[in-house]
Amino acid sequence: MFHLMRNAIKNPDQRFGAFFAPLTSGRVTIASSAVCSAKIKLAVAIRYSLSRRAFSVAANGPEVLLLDYPELLPSLRYKFQ
Repeated sequence: MFHLMRNAIKNPDQRFGAFFAPLTSGRVTIASSAVCSAKIKLAVAIRYSLSRRAFSVAANGPEVLLLDYPELLPSLRYKFQ
């Protein structure tokens, strides 16, 4: 039986492609799921940063919203273009 399967496709490149073809859809599904999950988590994090306050700029001053930090938005734009 193995002998018949091994010789069914003569070209080694085609045999290699036929071996890995069923795995391709699984890889694509995993990658697209990771992208969707990252988008959802980013949306949740941004919503949280709109209400979360941390650290004051001046001593005894009001705490600043996380999204108001000047360094945060440019780095988010750079990472998620």
